[in-house]
Amino acid sequence: MNIGEHDARIITKDICSDCGSQCCKLGGVVATKNESDAITERGYPNHFVKLKCDVYGIDWGKDGSCVYLNDSGCSIYHVRPLGCRMFPVVQTRNHDVILVKCPLASSLSDDEISTRKRILLQRPNYVIRESEHLRQNHEKDLRMRIAKYEHERV
Repeated sequence: MNIGEHDARIITKDICSDCGSQCCKLGGVVATKNESDAITERGYPNHFVKLKCDVYGIDWGKDGSCVYLNDSGCSIYHVRPLGCRMFPVVQTRNHDVILVKCPLASSLSDDEISTRKRILLQRPNYVIRESEHLRQNHEKDLRMRIAKYEHERV
């Protein structure tokens, strides 16, 4: 990793901390088996539920927050799943890609947004499908929380 990448990670983490990590309060995300294994192999607790062969959901906390979120931010920040790393660029159930207008969004260049979109569109369709099954149980809370963010299609 070069100095520029290191600085960008620090800035990103600072922006997210200043925001209160609101995206992490939108519920758990999905992870592939490789992602869940990377997290648990580093000694983090296993908060995954197997949804389908290669797709795992992260448990939602009692308040709807990701269970890996703590007072000092994301406890798995360096090994967080793809969906977390790509935020605020998000792929919807219709396979559209949107940019959520959170504080981090204004710090991303058009190239960074395009790169994140390309990466998300390479994910297998079944990952998105399974993430929707996970979210269905929390649809009402999720809609209320996400309604405060503006977004646009990218």
